Amino acid sequence: MSAQPFYTLDISSSDCHFNLFVNDIPLLRFNKGGNISTELPLNAFLLKNPNKISCEILPIKGQATIAEPAKVKISIIEGSIDGRIPGKSVASFQAPSFVVSKTNPPKQAFKMDGSFAANIVSSSQLENGLSMVAGEKLKTELFEKYQKLHQLFKEKDIAGVMKAMALKNAEYAAATGQPLSDVEYEMRKDYTAHVNDASYELWEFTPDKVFLKLYNNNRLACLEVQNGNQPLCFVNRTDHIAMYLPVYFFRNPKFNTLEVIR
Repeated sequence: MSAQPFYTLDISSSDCHFNLFVNDIPLLRFNKGGNISTELPLNAFLLKNPNKISCEILPIKGQATIAEPAKVKISIIEGSIDGRIPGKSVASFQAPSFVVSKTNPPKQAFKMDGSFAANIVSSSQLENGLSMVAGEKLKTELFEKYQKLHQLFKEKDIAGVMKAMALKNAEYAAATGQPLSDVEYEMRKDYTAHVNDASYELWEFTPDKVFLKLYNNNRLACLEVQNGNQPLCFVNRTDHIAMYLPVYFFRNPKFNTLEVIR
């Protein structure tokens, strides 16, 4: 059993959309429907305390402003990855608070910020990543990385995919206390299922369809499409529902290379 506590984030919302970030790393974008209730693993997003959480709350489609009963509730739960230690809430957040007046009119967006402490040993290489500068040079370099990943999935080269994701898997194993072999087994199984599902196909993307985005004090870089999701995804051939494979790159200070770290 791992001695490392396992953290999850429980989030529920009503009558709103939102973008959720932990330590300035996108954790969840919700922009369909108006209600959601889900639990998300958190360890891979945790860094040195205090850990920061931010949630951009937005109106649902067809509404100009956020109005009652719109609400987002978040709880940070500490437990164990195997479930042997009962989970307990260590922090909770809720927004927005509706006090509408002449000096406080209805809002088109609301931002909730907070912080919490996590009882884990931070060992992420991300904290030593080089700061990156937004521009066409970085976008081109990043696009080539995405295209290489796209080609690996297209060729069903799971060994190549696992090699490209090696640092990401190692970081997740360290953050959760799991054996690296267990993490790699689960990832290999997921990637294999993706490429062998004939009902889905890889989405083809071009440079004009993507935008460069920087996070975590410019130490994380990714490409996004117009709806905020990433371009690496499998799309259902019938209902066109997408299964996204988000990846975030950092610049390794030792080799000055872009590597998948989240």
